[in-house]
Amino acid sequence: MLMAVGITVFYIIFVWMVFFRFRWLKFNIVWGIVSGWVGLHLLLIFLVALRFYQPYTVDSHVIRSTIQILPRLTQPTILTEVLVEPNTPVRKGDPLYRFDTTIFQHQVDAAEAQLVAAEQNAKILQQDVAAASNAVIRAEAQLEYSTQQQKRFTDLVPQGGARQDELDRWNAQVEEDTAAVAEAKEISRRRSSRSAPPSTASIPGSPRRARSWRRPSISSATPRWSRPRTE
Repeated sequence: MLMAVGITVFYIIFVWMVFFRFRWLKFNIVWGIVSGWVGLHLLLIFLVALRFYQPYTVDSHVIRSTIQILPRLTQPTILTEVLVEPNTPVRKGDPLYRFDTTIFQHQVDAAEAQLVAAEQNAKILQQDVAAASNAVIRAEAQLEYSTQQQKRFTDLVPQGGARQDELDRWNAQVEEDTAAVAEAKEISRRRSSRSAPPSTASIPGSPRRARSWRRPSISSATPRWSRPRTE
């Protein structure tokens, strides 16, 4: 503001020196209008330029963008409590408001019950796998014994040390034990594949089915403030 007054005073002195002090030009109505027009425009140009480099105001306001906060809930519920006051500073991680957790608690209880049942089923399947593995070991041991007896009687029959019907009986036993070993291995394979834990599981009530499972909680019913990301 002082610069504008200084420029005005300097211009007036300049006009006075040109027209009245040194009388370089003769002052008349035309020169008066031209001098006033030039001085006014110089002052306006200065004031306009001043707004771009040094704005001045007697009343200033700091305006910040409004951030919309939305809870990440799977379904509608009831707002039970607001934990902050208007125009109160908050920090990252501070709870803002709380919802009714009855619906979500039911989902947690159901999911935990399913988890307990799944753990029990896993233990049962592990026992079945162990029993199937033992059955395979027993069947292989029986096959090994039958094979040894078959080889023994195969050597004795030509020498007259045993009858042919006994060799036939062991041949049939070897075939039966071979089939039993194959059946036991197939049962063990199927039980092992059933007891293998899947890499992903679906979360009850979640729209995404292929997603890693984790123990549910109701902490999502209390939204917390976090710094928003700017693009």
